[in-house]
Amino acid sequence: MENASRPLWTKDFIVDCIICFLINLAYYLTMVVVTDYAFKRLHASLSFAGFACGVTILDVLAALLFIGHSIERIDLKKCLHAGNIIFLVASVANLWISDLTSLCVICCIQGIGFGAASTATIMAHLVPDQRRGEGANYFAMFVTMATAIGPFAGLYLYSDGDLFANLLVGSIMLAV
Repeated sequence: MENASRPLWTKDFIVDCIICFLINLAYYLTMVVVTDYAFKRLHASLSFAGFACGVTILDVLAALLFIGHSIERIDLKKCLHAGNIIFLVASVANLWISDLTSLCVICCIQGIGFGAASTATIMAHLVPDQRRGEGANYFAMFVTMATAIGPFAGLYLYSDGDLFANLLVGSIMLAV
């Protein structure tokens, strides 16, 4: 079959887009409220609460740089599964956070897990070469939808100032 005529919307491509959506949605469910949680529940200063959020983002960046460089050698699926498990375990570990140090450690681990899982997308391997741009745009649409829905859903679930609902919903998404 000619590469240009291969279908874009295969089962594997759809599943990969949904996985990406769920991982990003789980990330934004907690990311948007962790600063407020650190400030109000753990009595952190505003600057330290912001630092806790920043730690996650820096570790996402570090994971993206490290894993992006060696992902072919590591294996895409292994990286996706390992990152997702790390992210899930760290998300559940948030339930036992009692101080600022444990919050920063968990945020660090979550960032690494999310970075690994989100880097390991296999979209580029599922799309025919001639349709790579189109496939990347549709895939990016799923990331954008998670970026749009996640903060709203995260703030809605956090309306009582408790992270439990955010963590529960995010963990279910990661488990799926």
